[in-house]
Amino acid sequence: MHDPRPPLWSGLSDEEHEFQYNPQRAFPNFADHQAERAPANTSARTNLKSHLDVPYGEHPLRRVDVFPADGAARTPVHVFFHGGYWRAQDKENFTFVARELVARGVTTVIANYELCPASTLDGVVDSALTAIEWICRHIADYGATRTASACRATLPGRTSAPRCSPRTGWRAASARRAFWAR
Repeated sequence: MHDPRPPLWSGLSDEEHEFQYNPQRAFPNFADHQAERAPANTSARTNLKSHLDVPYGEHPLRRVDVFPADGAARTPVHVFFHGGYWRAQDKENFTFVARELVARGVTTVIANYELCPASTLDGVVDSALTAIEWICRHIADYGATRTASACRATLPGRTSAPRCSPRTGWRAASARRAFWAR
């Protein structure tokens, strides 16, 4: 059903729109905080066992970094989708997340996805869902648990992941079926 009223944001000035939808504008010291994380990100990418920029699709941003946990037994999986209001950031800015998880025996996957305005919101959501499908089909190749639970991603965050997750039901079920058919 189409709502004839104009969107809530249509009355915002360009400046108000940027403040509401661009965290870099809303928080003047955003770049400082990102710079503070840079050494931890570099350390994780350099010191952890990793498979970087693994493609899960044709688009250049459809890439994941896989950080396998050590251990003889298969490990659980944690998937991290970075925030950035669907239009900014990169998985490399959040590599630090893997360090503590891998140390606790959790294989960690940090995903990139298509960004607006070069992509539509549908493209952003499709990227996230395609990443989950790829992970379900391939994560066992990286030493993670080969069970249906490997297809249940932990989706932290306050923007991208939670907003994509309600739409994942049918595709996640499809990915689990494909996983078991291997």
